[in-house]
Amino acid sequence: MKVSIFKKDQILNESMLDENNLIDKGKFSTIILISKVIVAMVYAFGLGYSLFFLGDNYIKVGVKFLGLLIISYIFIDFPYSFFKALFLPKVFNKDTITLQLNPYTLAIDISSKINISIARVIISIVIPFILLVVIPTIVSYILEFNMYLYLLASSSAIIATKDIIYLILIIKNYSKGSKIKLSTNEIIFYS
Repeated sequence: MKVSIFKKDQILNESMLDENNLIDKGKFSTIILISKVIVAMVYAFGLGYSLFFLGDNYIKVGVKFLGLLIISYIFIDFPYSFFKALFLPKVFNKDTITLQLNPYTLAIDISSKINISIARVIISIVIPFILLVVIPTIVSYILEFNMYLYLLASSSAIIATKDIIYLILIIKNYSKGSKIKLSTNEIIFYS
């Protein structure tokens, strides 16, 4: 696996050959942003509901949570993407899988130089989502609202929103091919 910084002019040349077999990720940036805001609002509502039971300290705890959320959102994206990449084939080969930091959006995208089966891509999206979003959210409520688990769940949920949208697009366009090549700008389907 290689880690690199995204350059604005990086585009795959072979993807221009057949535009019917690719999904341009840039077309969905507005939907992703709106979805991230909705997810953040849902978690903020849950936080407000949970802070009500803390008594008079709810403003202090809320401000502390907000500061920690901003910090964790910035720093949790790399471990989340790394965990996602672990489920892809040949992840530890130097040039096969690349984690690319996009300094414009502070997001990390995974790109591949090999074709990956759709099942592997789905697994690499679903398992980190369950382990880092669903389970911490449930456990934080079962254990009388654990702020740090809720912090992990909310920042991971905001980050995972993009992946869930890509997952829906992959499942919707399953008929375009049985394998995928991931790119920073595109998802390319191959038979």
